[in-house]
Amino acid sequence: MFIKKIYRIIHKFIFFILFKLINFILIKTDFSIIPAINKVNFSNFIYSNNTRRLVFLKNNDSFNKISIDSSLSETKLCKLGKNYQTNKSSINIDDHRSGYSSFFTILFSSLRDKKINIAEIGI
Repeated sequence: MFIKKIYRIIHKFIFFILFKLINFILIKTDFSIIPAINKVNFSNFIYSNNTRRLVFLKNNDSFNKISIDSSLSETKLCKLGKNYQTNKSSINIDDHRSGYSSFFTILFSSLRDKKINIAEIGI
């Protein structure tokens, strides 16, 4: 067990050195890798006894989601939603409301004047 752990650590270290060498060569030849290898943190890992593998820990500087606040948005689609009493409009004041119409405006604005068939399937 201990030998496997040492082997895996040495294996990761060799790959780290190999990546650094490749990155150095690519920089000297004006090629680039995205994201740059020197920006990736290879030292942030722990050894898992359950899986017997090195597990890289997540960098907390990144984000996992994007939030769009459309509660004050009044697009043409929002006004149509209010007119036809849909719950997708953020300006519908009579019933439950959500901000989907504002998001749909952003998402489908390039299709606005095109003739298409579309279906919404809610699960």
